[in-house]
Amino acid sequence: MRLFDINNGEMLDFFPTKQSIKVRNGHTMLTLTRQVKIISLLKQHGTITVTQLCDTLYASPSTIRRDLSELEAKGFIKRVHGGAVLIKGGGTEEPFKLRSEKNLQQKNRIADLASRFLSNSKTFFFDGGTTCGALVSRLYGYTDVKVLTNGLEILNNSQNSNRMLLSTGGILYSPIHKRLLGSIAISTIESMHADAFFFSVAGVSQFGVTEESDEVVQVKRAFSRHSNLTIVLADSTKIGKTATYKVMDLNDVDYLVTEKEPEDPYYRQVLGSRLICK
Repeated sequence: MRLFDINNGEMLDFFPTKQSIKVRNGHTMLTLTRQVKIISLLKQHGTITVTQLCDTLYASPSTIRRDLSELEAKGFIKRVHGGAVLIKGGGTEEPFKLRSEKNLQQKNRIADLASRFLSNSKTFFFDGGTTCGALVSRLYGYTDVKVLTNGLEILNNSQNSNRMLLSTGGILYSPIHKRLLGSIAISTIESMHADAFFFSVAGVSQFGVTEESDEVVQVKRAFSRHSNLTIVLADSTKIGKTATYKVMDLNDVDYLVTEKEPEDPYYRQVLGSRLICK
């Protein structure tokens, strides 16, 4: 996988390690999965010790210390004596590099399902979510297509495409999340109109579609106001989850695309044919 290092402006080769460990119940846990869990625990508690991580993840101290060193080198956390803390300005949203490696099969399935909304001679809005990046890659072969996005990774990966690619501009609140936000981004969005807006979210529940940051919410609302269709891309791990800030009610969503039918019948009852999972 090729990733863009925002700190030095270079493309890097990133290969998640295949190393795994045996846990006490006999299962294995990939390094990447374990590191995602470490980030999740830090989001909940702000700080955590090596001992706590060993007990929670059933890993040895040397394994946990190696994970913490790798996460610190990538700019996700800061190691402190006996443990780790979230980096300043990191917020509660999971770092882009970790999000991009999670649930890849589900995200590709969602991108395949959502590609039914792609066509020639259209304008599309995409937020900076990792699932949106998978869908943008499926625009290859379409003609006269315009794309506006606030996602740095989408912009970087689409440099050699034949479509018109536009950036919202804006403030990069946190380099590890790779989204442009703020009033400049919103002003750019408000000067355009799209046939469809595709976006991923932190959670989808009976409360509505939610995110971890109010700054992210404001940009997504602007995208939605200026689009004919608002299309949520959410893998099944996001269904039933509620984050801090509401983007919109489910009734305001034109389509919800996920990789499988939600276990809770509520979503089919509310969305009907607007729930796409096959």
